[in-house]
Amino acid sequence: MNNSSNKRDKHAKTKWDNYINGRLSIGTKPYMKSLKKYGVINKKNVLDVGCGPGEWCFAAANLNPKAKVIGVDIKEKDLNLAIKYMRDKKIKNCKFLNESYENLLERFQPASFDVIMCNSVIQYIDEKKALYIFSKLLKKDGILLMFWNHGPGYYLQKLFLGIKKLDIRESLFMPNVLILGTLKKYLLNTKQDYFVTLKNLKKISKEVNINLIKIENEPKLHYQDSFLGLPCVFSCKGIKT
Repeated sequence: MNNSSNKRDKHAKTKWDNYINGRLSIGTKPYMKSLKKYGVINKKNVLDVGCGPGEWCFAAANLNPKAKVIGVDIKEKDLNLAIKYMRDKKIKNCKFLNESYENLLERFQPASFDVIMCNSVIQYIDEKKALYIFSKLLKKDGILLMFWNHGPGYYLQKLFLGIKKLDIRESLFMPNVLILGTLKKYLLNTKQDYFVTLKNLKKISKEVNINLIKIENEPKLHYQDSFLGLPCVFSCKGIKT
């Protein structure tokens, strides 16, 4: 690997580490406020799919001290941050698993959870498969929360910023997502970062008995809602019927 590749990889790693640590650095109150607004109170079993460093898990745990809160993620490094934070803050009702969403039906019984969270994750996974699994795991009237789903404006903004900064890698991010993401999703039946739409998520959710509606993006943190009229990120709430 040459020096330029090493520098790019190091830059990407630093950027990701700063982003992840930033999600924990603001504490849990902004996340608690969001969860409370959308009914995540007095719950017994909560699952966070793609939990990262665990900020939503800790918010749910603090709001529901008698609940069992489980976070799952495939990135062991992020889980280690979550476990360290949990121990430092002496949070007793959280558990973290290094696991893929695809294996959740093997891990848990159907109708096990009052709440499933999947925040800033659905664009990286097979949304149809994921929503089917979530529907199986949710209790009747259970809540599905998905904040910060990437829309087309997110990638368009990256293209403009890349051109502005003369950053070729950033400029090529959107074409890579649109072209390679489409090919992998529809021709190779695999998934990489790819924008999702509320319309499509609603359609899939209806097929698996989840009534999905759009909700406010919160907490604001790192994202803006739209770029040139296209959604950068959008959030939604579902109820299992």
